[in-house]
Amino acid sequence: MTNELKILNTIFDFVCQEANLKPHQIRSRVRKRPIVMARFNFYYLCRAYNPILTLTGIGAFLMYDHATVINGINRIESLMSVDRKFKEQMGYLCAKYLSEVHPSILQKISVKTYYNEIQSYKLETNRVTEQANKMYYESMMMLNKVLDNINQDNNMEGYRKARVNNQTASFKNKMKLLKMGLPV
Repeated sequence: MTNELKILNTIFDFVCQEANLKPHQIRSRVRKRPIVMARFNFYYLCRAYNPILTLTGIGAFLMYDHATVINGINRIESLMSVDRKFKEQMGYLCAKYLSEVHPSILQKISVKTYYNEIQSYKLETNRVTEQANKMYYESMMMLNKVLDNINQDNNMEGYRKARVNNQTASFKNKMKLLKMGLPV
């Protein structure tokens, strides 16, 4: 028995047990909803967690065409996108499959998830750091503009004071000249 056949048999036995159906019922051409959904679940689990399995191989195992496998997988995915309860049921089924049949995959997935979380945290930290640096740079530029304006105002104020002092001095000089009786 090849490795692919072992995988297919393992998944098939799991789906039969979960759907409470006999193997000949799932392999049959019957189109009753529970049987069809069990068949689609089989397709979905085979494709989702065993990338070495081909669509043709999955279909041939149940004596169906690869197009039927694609249709079943698409049907499961579309139902999951629309129906929250169905999505939860599929999540439960996938989790149970992983925990009972392939705990090693579950460990790999949890390690990969942990790694992805760390990577996203690093990206978020880098993004926040970049934003903080940008905000710091912008605030420093604004502060420099404010200080330049203050310096300009102080320079203008100094100029005004000097001008007033000059005017005051010239007025005082004019007053002294007038007191002495000299022409201004």
